[in-house]
Amino acid sequence: MDRICHAVLLFAIVAGLLSCEDPSEVGLSLNSEGTQIDVLYEEISLPSTNVFIDSLRTDADRRLLVGQYNDPVFGNTSSSAFSQLALSSFTFQRKDDSLTTDGKQVFDYEIDSVILQLRYNYFHSNNFSQTQSIKVKQINDTLFNGVFYLSKFPAIVDEDSKLYGEKSFQVDPEVDTLLKINLDVFGEETLKFFRESSVGSISGDSIINQLRGIALIPESGNSAILGFDPAHADTKLSVYYQIKQIENVQQDSTILDSLSVNFNFVNAVRFNAISTDRSSSDLSIADENFESFDLDNGKVYLQSATGIYPKIDISPLKQFLADQGNIIINRCDIEIPAFFDIVHNEYISQVDNSRFFFIKDGGNVSNSTSRVILSNNGYLSNSSVPASAVPNEDESAYETEITLFTQLINADAIDVEKLLMVPSDITSMNQSVFEKSGIKLKVYYTIPN
Repeated sequence: MDRICHAVLLFAIVAGLLSCEDPSEVGLSLNSEGTQIDVLYEEISLPSTNVFIDSLRTDADRRLLVGQYNDPVFGNTSSSAFSQLALSSFTFQRKDDSLTTDGKQVFDYEIDSVILQLRYNYFHSNNFSQTQSIKVKQINDTLFNGVFYLSKFPAIVDEDSKLYGEKSFQVDPEVDTLLKINLDVFGEETLKFFRESSVGSISGDSIINQLRGIALIPESGNSAILGFDPAHADTKLSVYYQIKQIENVQQDSTILDSLSVNFNFVNAVRFNAISTDRSSSDLSIADENFESFDLDNGKVYLQSATGIYPKIDISPLKQFLADQGNIIINRCDIEIPAFFDIVHNEYISQVDNSRFFFIKDGGNVSNSTSRVILSNNGYLSNSSVPASAVPNEDESAYETEITLFTQLINADAIDVEKLLMVPSDITSMNQSVFEKSGIKLKVYYTIPN
């Protein structure tokens, strides 16, 4: 920590004297005594390969990810979403069981409608003309707060799980905002619970415990992976019911209607289960967890949801620093050129932005600020803001400035060998392919007297 603080202080002083926002301004500058200081430039090529990580954390994700898509490069990927329910409101009225006619009850609960409403927030496909199908089932187990649920978590539905409803539909991303699925069986389960419970046992928790939660399961013939926003007010499950006079029973009494039980997903425990079959794809050799692989085609690949990440070796930077001896890094940018020879369209997009995590060969990723490259301001302000690699203006390369990070390496304040490029949206199906030979650091540095 002392070495890092010392290096940060040194950087802050030097940056104020020598840094240039525009690389064209880098050249000769003067110190206070009029002595010329050479600002030198070096491009350092960084070797890279790919690494496969077989599962990622998907609980509390920003989307319920459901569907299937077969990509010739990244493989055939399927995702199902599992969620408990949160109760937003309910109106319960005990029907009068004391009134009978010929031994039959006079009143009973009756469903008006039961609608699962899902707000779209993500589309991934090049074929929306094909019909998509989703089944909604009851989950078999309780999901718990405080548990890390990974994309490879064992399935909590099976063939015997109760089917609440299903729908086949077509998607038009240009106009669709909501998907609505009738879940009459879910409604009947709710009313069954009301019929069989005493008034004193009816509560929000008792309803949730009885109904457990739902799973959104895609059919095998789907051609798109769809995302739904669990935090949006439009995403909800509503059971509308009434207390109705049973047919053929003559009794004058008021019939209660406009009763409802309303669920949402905002604070509900949930996760996405994502699986990929790469056997017939370009990345079929990616099958061993944490192990590097290379297709020997000059490319590295990135699709976080399926566990494919570029791993970048920064040992050439360390060798350069060792060869130069005592230098001060004024600015350093990392540049990662992108290929355009994979399928991209409006709904199969490149990765938006990425971070760089420190990783060891054969090891997992530690998701902490001490294991990620921070922005210059992040280091200077002791905050956790990561440096973000984003596409440049013509989307030909991903670029970001990592000056203070490289100065910390130069000062022996941190020890890093490899970097893992990880999208900030880790469960996105967005995908990018990069040119291995073009990954480089652009270093502007000064040799002090």
